[in-house]
Parts: sequence; structure tokens; C-alpha cells
Amino acid sequence: MFGFGCGGTLVSYIPKKNKNVLLFSTHKGDDINGVTGKPKIIHKYNETKGGVDVVDKLCAQYNTARATRRWPMVIFYSALNVAGINSFVIYNAKNLHSTSTRREFLVQLSSSLIYPHQKNHAMLTNLPKTIKLRLREICNLQAQDVQNLPPPGAMGRCSYCGWKKNRKNQVFL
Repeated sequence: MFGFGCGGTLVSYIPKKNKNVLLFSTHKGDDINGVTGKPKIIHKYNETKGGVDVVDKLCAQYNTARATRRWPMVIFYSALNVAGINSFVIYNAKNLHSTSTRREFLVQLSSSLIYPHQKNHAMLTNLPKTIKLRLREICNLQAQDVQNLPPPGAMGRCSYCGWKKNRKNQVFL
């Protein structure tokens, strides 16, 4: 059964009992293949769907998705998966002689994206010393790179309350 409108064609095809295939396409026409009895729109889809299968396979190989009940997060994880694939394709197109694998590329990409956040956290005064030292080691920060931190027990203005309340608090290292 065919439906036409809004610049596209809607096809409902039943290949077997209790199985319905719905397809919406911008392809015009209600042609049916004489040999198989399937609409030509379905044949065209089957010929060109290889890219969808490859993307699904790559998304399953290195997946960022986590179990969640929130549908916006599912969409975000899917977009993140596709963005990782697209960025790897662009990277390979720009760097023709690159021998890095997709896994190595994704690790390098994630490291470069979180580096500024790690560097800021290495400067925090309220983290345990072991975590700060490890972050400074990961970010390759030297002692002179670290900001002048206040001495332990120093008093300072509360950054959360704002300057109007002028509340003092003790700064912890």
C-alpha cells in the first residue's frame, strides 16, 4: 500500500504474515518489482543501507552508552557515538598517513577533551593531596606551574555566598 504527500512516499509492505515493513522516502512512484513483488523503494533502501549497518557495528564496538531511564541521555549517548565515528573519519581524511586505530584515536580524543578540566582540578585546594599529585602528574604540571595556594587554615571570603554577605570561611588544602 502506498501513500503520497508532504513531498514523500509512505510504503506499507507485508512480506510475511504478522510482519509489516513501513518505509517513508522522498523517492517518488509506486513501482513494484515484477520478479520479487517488493516495491522498488524497498530495493533502493536495501541497496544503499550499508552505511547504516557499518555505523551500527562501529557504535557497538566502542559504545559510550550507559544504562539510563532518561530518554534525553539515550539520545546524547547516540550522538556521542556518531560524533566519535565522524571525528575519526575526518581525522583519517586529513591525516592520510596516520596508522592509529580507532581505539587509540578515541583515547587521545577523550584525553584532549578532559585535559583543561583535569588541569583546573589539579589547582583546587580542597582535594586530597594524593589526588592532586596524581592530577599534576597526569597533566605534566611542575611545582612552578601550580598557582600560589593559600597556607592551610587561611581565612577567605566564601565564593558561594557572594561579596554582599561577606562571609569568611577557612580554606582547606
